[in-house]
Amino acid sequence: MFKIDGSKITLTRGDDAVIELSVFTPDNKPYKVQEGEKARFTVRKRPLYNNSTPPLIEKDFAFATYGEGEGSESKISFEIRLNSIDTKFMEQGEYLYDVQFCDLKGNLSTLCNGKFELTYEVG
Repeated sequence: MFKIDGSKITLTRGDDAVIELSVFTPDNKPYKVQEGEKARFTVRKRPLYNNSTPPLIEKDFAFATYGEGEGSESKISFEIRLNSIDTKFMEQGEYLYDVQFCDLKGNLSTLCNGKFELTYEVG
């Protein structure tokens, strides 16, 4: 099972999932991502304090542009791909996640964060 409800992500342990995330400017226009900019998806048991909480999942993603061409709007987004091995050995329970964006100047911004719930698998 894979579900997103607001900022909460629920996933069955050991399942694959793809999360598509689009980025917009403060005036709600698609952000034009530049070559070399990236995003990082991180899952931890608790918030990070003085590097004392190691990440359980940490993945960097490059952005992609879809729908460019005549008669279509460009859509700037990236895919967070979780493979079964990413959660297979994690305990069932509630975790925290965030997605951070790093621009070419090194400025870091949190795009979203919330709870990451890992449910049990039966089979």
